[in-house]
Amino acid sequence: FPVSFQIGAGEGSLTSADSEIEFGEVFVGGSLNHELMLINTGTGMIEVTEVFIAHGDYAVDSENFSVAPGLSHTLKVSYSPSTTGSSSSVLVITTDAATNNVISIPISGTGLNPPVAGFEIESNNLVLGIDETVETSFSIANSGEATLDYSISLANANILGGILDALTDDVARAEDPQASGLRVFSGFNNGQEKLIGSFDAVLHSDVDPLESNAFGLRAFSFANGSASAGYGIGIEGDIVRANLVSGNFRSVQASHAGTAMDIALDPVSGRAIVLTKGQNQSFVYEMNENEALNLRKTIDGEYGTIAVNATGDVFLGSANGRIAILPADENAPVQILNQNGISGTELRSLAWDAATGLVFASWTNDAHRFGILNPVSGNLLPIGNETEAAREWIAFPMNSNFWVQIEPSSGSVAPGVPAVDGTISVDPEGMNPSQYDYMMMVFTNDPLQEVISQPLRVVLLGEALAFVQLVHISPDPRAASVDVYIGNNKALSNIPYQAATGFQLLPAEADIQINVVRSGRELSEAFFSKTVHFEREGQYVVVASGVVNPAEFAGDPNVIAFDLHVIEDAHMASDDPESLAFTFF
Repeated sequence: FPVSFQIGAGEGSLTSADSEIEFGEVFVGGSLNHELMLINTGTGMIEVTEVFIAHGDYAVDSENFSVAPGLSHTLKVSYSPSTTGSSSSVLVITTDAATNNVISIPISGTGLNPPVAGFEIESNNLVLGIDETVETSFSIANSGEATLDYSISLANANILGGILDALTDDVARAEDPQASGLRVFSGFNNGQEKLIGSFDAVLHSDVDPLESNAFGLRAFSFANGSASAGYGIGIEGDIVRANLVSGNFRSVQASHAGTAMDIALDPVSGRAIVLTKGQNQSFVYEMNENEALNLRKTIDGEYGTIAVNATGDVFLGSANGRIAILPADENAPVQILNQNGISGTELRSLAWDAATGLVFASWTNDAHRFGILNPVSGNLLPIGNETEAAREWIAFPMNSNFWVQIEPSSGSVAPGVPAVDGTISVDPEGMNPSQYDYMMMVFTNDPLQEVISQPLRVVLLGEALAFVQLVHISPDPRAASVDVYIGNNKALSNIPYQAATGFQLLPAEADIQINVVRSGRELSEAFFSKTVHFEREGQYVVVASGVVNPAEFAGDPNVIAFDLHVIEDAHMASDDPESLAFTFF
């Protein structure tokens, strides 16, 4: 006879991995996260109907969710103290369980007054000959009540600006690829097509050369001294040698534990550093000249991306935004910057850029983001706009000269002590005469000022040069946007009405001819020419005003003809940093 059984749905039972949560000391204005694991040890589904904390300084990332039998859910609990002193509350989790349907977990933390960072440079404008050296000083102060930790990076302002502009597009572009440190990034577009983009070309994984090699790269590192070849990690975890120009890709047969996740170039040794991930462990390998992998360190936790800075320190990032540093010193311990990661964040990639001296990151939270890693706090600082495509990985070539040195580049300032003084040294040997714009970026553990920046301009004079700014206030529609030629060479492009350029280096101590044409027109179509003479190291503002053909405006008694008016003794910056300087024309 047939036999039938009716099996009940079972009863769920939710337990917490932690009996209490102690956040410890957190700066007022800052925040700390804790990941609470909730496990369903029963045989039925559990529905969490409410998560409640009475105290306003504590919060959770979700208030209702389901947990299947035998599975777990990670609840992210955050503490953001609004005042100093100790506080406590209770995290109450209510479920639909038939018994023991309420879990109560005590939580506590202490708010501390934070450090307050201050940063000043003695001189923001350094002018020297190509065969000279120069020094200037800077100071970092702490007016807060806790120790200030800091780390300084000197970023090329022009390159950094180009990166921010480029990353607002799905595929980055630049007119001069050699002028920028960013050369390759990758991501999925809205159609989930894998992209490998560079300033020179954009390669798609569904066409040659990538399809023919069966490698869809999920990570890439340039080879030392090359901007077109290096090593990559395939979608399936293969380690490959990749040439982005010829399209030749080959597999690297190297034994290792775990699954290969990321790869980066060590600028000190010139060798590739490979990250692999196992069960609750990660492995950092160094590739030798025979493409074999030598284990450098085994690290607790699962990390998915790495970056290596100028001194050989390895930055590791986990999917939840936890950041660790493996120092170049083999005897130094691994440093965890933010043990519990960043709530609601999926970190995708880290990459160190020699041209800017910064560790960049791409991640996803409420949107796809790109930004800078704060090497002091471990926080991710977004720059630019959110992007439509997730940046799966980013990579930079090694193409910078370190001729501007900062000492000390990191350290601490205790509360109530004098400011720390440092030195900026410039040795231009091997550099070309030009104007170099930098941004000194001071990363701190001040929760309200994680990064403070000030511009630094270094001008190398190999010939007689002057500083010249152009201000376009000609209302004539014919001059709505103009190009400027110095002699036969185009110096400035697409200057719109009511715009002012930055100060440019132009020839001095000789007569030069300035020609103005409508944007996009040839030099032969110039509608205005004027010969001017600038003094060596002089500072000038050239104002373009008036109309091209005054006869067309005969009815206006105030009309004047187009002209370039040279204002001498201009100021590139105010003499008093707390005041503004005005020039009336």
